[in-house]
Amino acid sequence: MVEQSETREASLGLVRRRSSVPRARALLRAKLGEWRAGEAPVGVGELVLSELVTNALRVAVPGDRMIGVRIVCRERGASLRLEVSDAGGGRPVVRRPGVRAGRLSMVHDDPFDRILVAQAQAHGLVLVTRSPWIPSYDVEVMPV
Repeated sequence: MVEQSETREASLGLVRRRSSVPRARALLRAKLGEWRAGEAPVGVGELVLSELVTNALRVAVPGDRMIGVRIVCRERGASLRLEVSDAGGGRPVVRRPGVRAGRLSMVHDDPFDRILVAQAQAHGLVLVTRSPWIPSYDVEVMPV
């Protein structure tokens, strides 16, 4: 019998204050603990979520607008998706592949693959790979 992949999700709105950054980290740690995701996604997730919420605080919008946080966890932390909305009207400008790679979803945990994906996206390149994970990103792939 094949076990069904379980998806857990949590969302919240944060007020636009510096204290919202540790609050977001605490929520992530609590939820991943509740969902038994393990320590690896918690550490990486806290770092990424801190950066995302901090960036959302820097967006010039009216102070009454909330910061939205959405956490999606699959297969007990094997896949973790963090979304932060800042209510701003613009799109981020990504100048370096490393920054772009940091904004890619955590389809799998190899940062070097995400850097390759980011470079391919930025320059319209085709990736030649055996990886089963790379096609999950929005990039043209030539399987070998």
